[in-house]
This record gives sequence, C-alpha cells and structure tokens, in this order.
Amino acid sequence: MEFIKVLSLLPKSSPFAVSTEYDTTLVSYKDYQYIKTDIEANFEKVLLQSSGNEVVFLCGSSGDGKSKILTRFSKYYKSIKDFHLDATHSFSLHQTAIQALDEKFSEFKENNRPLIIGVNIVMFGHYSRKGSNENYDIKTFIKVFLAGNQTSENNTFLDFESYTKFYFSDGEGRSSFAEPFLEKLILAYWSHLFYKKKCGQPWWPKFATNLMQNQDKYLLGLLLLNYEARYILVVITCRDYY
Repeated sequence: MEFIKVLSLLPKSSPFAVSTEYDTTLVSYKDYQYIKTDIEANFEKVLLQSSGNEVVFLCGSSGDGKSKILTRFSKYYKSIKDFHLDATHSFSLHQTAIQALDEKFSEFKENNRPLIIGVNIVMFGHYSRKGSNENYDIKTFIKVFLAGNQTSENNTFLDFESYTKFYFSDGEGRSSFAEPFLEKLILAYWSHLFYKKKCGQPWWPKFATNLMQNQDKYLLGLLLLNYEARYILVVITCRDYY
C-alpha cells in the first residue's frame, strides 16, 4: 500500500471512514493503524454491563468511527446482544431507516436482550418526530437527550461530541488520536506493514527521522489547525518525502 494512500483514510469523506460486518478492504492495514479511543473504552464498559431492558446509543456524525467500534464488538457479542450498526440504513429496499428503527425497537420490547445502536444525531431528530407512536417512550427520551437533559437509567447515550479531539498541554496542542496514529505510521520495525512495503525506499528514513526529531509537533499542529482538512495538510507537509 502506498504511503500516500494511508493518509486518505483520515478524512471523514473517505470511503474507509465507515465499516461494515462484511468489510474486507485493506483490513490488515486498517487494523494496524487502528487507535482505541476514550469513547470506545467507555463504550466497552457500558456494553459489558448492559442488561436485557437497556438501549445503548453510540451517537455522532458521519465518519467519526461509530461503525468501526460497533463492528468490532458485534463480532463477539451479537449472540447475546442485539446490534443495529447504522440507524441511517434499512433492512430492505422497500423500508425506510425510520421504519427499520421502529422494527428494532419493537423487537427489543419483545425479547430480553440489550439493544446497541449506532446513530447519527440528525437521524435522532428525524426519529423523534417521525417514529411510530408505538415507541412513544423511546421517542420521548431521545427528545430529552437532544435537549441536553438526563435520561432514564435504562438508556445510555455515548456521544462523540462529548469527547475532545485535541487538548492543550504546556502551551502545545495535543491529540490522543493523531499522536499515536503518526507514531504507528513512522516507527521502523520489520513487523510494520508500511515499513515492510516500502523498506529501502529513499523517502522513508528521511521522513521518519525528521518526524522523530520534533517535526512531528509541527505536523500535529497543522492537523489541529484544521481538523477536517487534515489529509490535505499532511500531504502538503510531507510531499518532499515521496
């Protein structure tokens, strides 16, 4: 895999931003570069503690990592917990996403298994207005959540927007995601997928050495200046190394 291509995994608009149960594209590279986030750690705790009458919502926006987290855990727990990986999808061509949610909530009320849902905040708003009145109770606590208030203890909301993407420490911008991502990308050892692919290429040692000599702080600063356009900024900063 070309080094430039791994950077294309970063933007939210990237086709790699969404994962499915049947996703086999570049799996080894994506798994290698995967960074476990704070929200995933908290989600895992909530998931393991969830009981039969509880709905767990993993909320956010497009391409933020919801589907990847849910896909990873559904592989191990789907036999005892129900998962709906993406609430913007339906189960058939003749069904809307709203109707699919109605179906999942109805099934949830009839069985004794926790329901785990990945949902876009915009979809939340749609469902609270257009969902079936048979699920009026669920629509009500969704509205309570969207209003910024506490909800029932049987419903857990984990929202990506509640987890900071970067922070400041000692006057410097830091990121618990970008820093380990870059570290994994540039460390030179034989089990490193990208290193093995490009071992012997003239740009690799120059790129890695410069980043290890504190230029990674400059690069990280660019990433934080424009989080959404980080792919473009990385390419501009590193283009001399290809």
